[in-house]
Amino acid sequence: MNYFKNNKSFRILKPIKSLLPENIKKIIKNDKRFNNNLNTLKKDWRNIVENEVIKICEPVKINKNHNGYCLHLQVEKSMILEVDYLRDELINKINSFYGFNYIQQIMINTVESNKRDIITKSNLTNKNNLDKIKKIKNEKLRSILENFDKKK
Repeated sequence: MNYFKNNKSFRILKPIKSLLPENIKKIIKNDKRFNNNLNTLKKDWRNIVENEVIKICEPVKINKNHNGYCLHLQVEKSMILEVDYLRDELINKINSFYGFNYIQQIMINTVESNKRDIITKSNLTNKNNLDKIKKIKNEKLRSILENFDKKK
């Protein structure tokens, strides 16, 4: 008893990792479980989820928070509800693919849909559209469309 009181080195517990050899530490450091590498998730994304999910969302980043790792998905605004319903299923698929509880939470980041054709001034005032505008019978509508790109 007296020996432990006099010798302070026995009072402090060392972490197990400090007792391991250097080559084992490198293996643990490079292991997927201990590395939140987004690139590996992006490569495996097609193998993890179905084609419908691939079309509507993609992984953007992975953060470590107090619960574990959080995956940020980029989703079109029109598809937020579908991805929100699939959130738990996606977490289960990712974790079962990697074989351990890698992702605990999914955050949804919205992005504008770029599939829709957005009418801009340059699209509206090209030659083909101007010919179509001139054929419009409603005078008020025709005048509004013809003067669309002109400053007030």
